[in-house]
Amino acid sequence: MDSEIDIRKYNPNSYKKLFSEFKWNIPTQFNIAEAICDRHTKNKNQIAIYYHENYDTITKHTFLSIQSQANQLCNLLQELGIKKGDRIAIMLSQSPNMAISLISTYKIGGIALTISHLAGSEALKYRLTNSESKILITTSDIINKFKSVLENIKTLKFIIVDSELKENNYINFEELSNFSPNFETVKTLANDPAHLLYSSGTTGSPKGILHAHRLLLGLIPCWQLNYGLAPKEKDVFWGPAEWAWLGGIGNLIYPAWYFGMPVVATSRTTIFNPESALSIIEKNKVTACYFVPTVLRMIRKKIIFPQKKYDLSSLRVIVAGSEIVGTDIINWCNQYLKVPLNELYGLTESPPVLSTCSELSRIKSGSIGSPAPGHQVEILNQNGKINSSEEIGEIVIEKHTPVMFLGYWQNPEATKNKFLNEWFLTGDLGYKDKDGYFWFISRKDDMIKSSAYRIGPGEIETVLNQYRAVLESAVIGKPDKLRGSIIKAFIVLKPQYQNNENMVNDIMQFVKNRLATYAYPKEIEFIDNLPKTSNGKIKRYLLKN
Repeated sequence: MDSEIDIRKYNPNSYKKLFSEFKWNIPTQFNIAEAICDRHTKNKNQIAIYYHENYDTITKHTFLSIQSQANQLCNLLQELGIKKGDRIAIMLSQSPNMAISLISTYKIGGIALTISHLAGSEALKYRLTNSESKILITTSDIINKFKSVLENIKTLKFIIVDSELKENNYINFEELSNFSPNFETVKTLANDPAHLLYSSGTTGSPKGILHAHRLLLGLIPCWQLNYGLAPKEKDVFWGPAEWAWLGGIGNLIYPAWYFGMPVVATSRTTIFNPESALSIIEKNKVTACYFVPTVLRMIRKKIIFPQKKYDLSSLRVIVAGSEIVGTDIINWCNQYLKVPLNELYGLTESPPVLSTCSELSRIKSGSIGSPAPGHQVEILNQNGKINSSEEIGEIVIEKHTPVMFLGYWQNPEATKNKFLNEWFLTGDLGYKDKDGYFWFISRKDDMIKSSAYRIGPGEIETVLNQYRAVLESAVIGKPDKLRGSIIKAFIVLKPQYQNNENMVNDIMQFVKNRLATYAYPKEIEFIDNLPKTSNGKIKRYLLKN
């Protein structure tokens, strides 16, 4: 198979050489479904998914079987009157049915709206209504839970269910067998819309983030670097992140399928279980994982010596993103999992553009990486000019990258406000060092102003997490009449430790010695758990209340 994008073509033994020689090859016509499924069906036995329902029994699903069922779903959707550009909402957990639903939506030229299967009634109602989705593909459990909500959404024409529901004329997946497994994929341009996701902002209504089919191609260079010049022979990919998030499909699943490599799907209905996760790696001989740092901390908390309890010898690399990783997690992976951890940086509007790659020695502990080939990232000062080395400013991304979103759904004003000339404004503060590595400071809204100093919480949290008793932490600015704000830290301790006054003083001194006399927490509160979004990001705004 000849891929449009593959950094291995450049014989990447030098990052500098790779970055200078790489060129985008974005065809005019392009469809995600053809790239991640259709072209891998010549080998009837080529595995796309190893499926564990709730971490249990494994079933194997080939690219051919997924294509056949996706084609059947396309024919059903066509019979229901679905046309190019229509929105199809998908509210499923990791599963073959979700893969089938996504691929069929792209094949028919529709726009896939992915919604977390953990979403509540208001989140579901807003997304379906705002997007004017005509189809919802989901489970019987979700229908039973939100029946009254779904019945009052006027734009929703049909609901397709993963199991049989006889009432209300729901269509179930078993009915796909009545349709032909052949379907000619609708011709789409690389710039045609393909996928819609809603941001989980801390204020205001969520914004729909619309991506084009070209997104997939834009993801490839960063993905290959992050996964150690992937794919490699016998690679198997897995991560617990939902496929409703761009982190789940964009940072792991779609690029793996682009190269015809298998992934593991785990349709769990319970909370994340660290022991089950390591068992998944062992049973499937997983070679590459994508985790948010919160998940790695959960594993570290539960299983002190994972290599002694599980056979993790197949694992060659871990990739982490979505929040600050921290040197504590990087060191733990190296010491206890015996694998390197590569970090990535991107936003839902512009997925990973910065990466690290241990195989090319492109790692500085604590850095969020350097630009992947084909991406231009800079630091902008308050005057809209590119900053010189090591000056703090806003991280910005050149807007013509293939991963850049098309815009906010039906919100041109909000879209316009995210760009300044040729740059996409991330809203993140950071700096670039003399070697071209980027360092994250904070979200602009999270920056703490104390006395005359501007202090980013991420740097403090990184140091706090290195303290022997700290499992994880979050830092905010607490209003103070004298200083404007003081630094307050919320800390979750490791199970074997208990807080006391001596520990508080010791932690304060620990940070003071490693950062600065003005950058240590003047107030510490110990809590059992940090409030987080469903994808593991800390809800600092709740800590401020």
